[in-house]
Amino acid sequence: MDSTAGASHTDSDITCPAHTCAEHCPPLIRRTLDLIAAKWTVPIFLNLHVSPTPLRYAALQRRLGGITAKELAKNLRQLVAAGVIHRQVYATVPPRVEYSLTELGESLFPILEHLAGWGTRIHPLCAEG
Repeated sequence: MDSTAGASHTDSDITCPAHTCAEHCPPLIRRTLDLIAAKWTVPIFLNLHVSPTPLRYAALQRRLGGITAKELAKNLRQLVAAGVIHRQVYATVPPRVEYSLTELGESLFPILEHLAGWGTRIHPLCAEG
């Protein structure tokens, strides 16, 4: 009897037998890579990750340097919609908005560390510079 017959793959979007992962995993991987491969996603994540407190929009923009207000707003909207960044709006005048990583967003960092480690194995010159 096949030992994988009863095995399953679980994701927040799908639960399927392991043998159908070949059908479902490539789109899941593609969506994930599309999210993290955007030019500003990793810098935004890193800045929110290392900050001991949530960051306001202007502070995040200053830390990133070179990102336009329009581009930052677009990226933050996408990351909030994906559930990896939390947007906290305070009812003050003027309104105060702070950004932080969600638990899901924080869970990306071990993956990024592994990806960086893998990258140094296939691109040794990057590890030296």
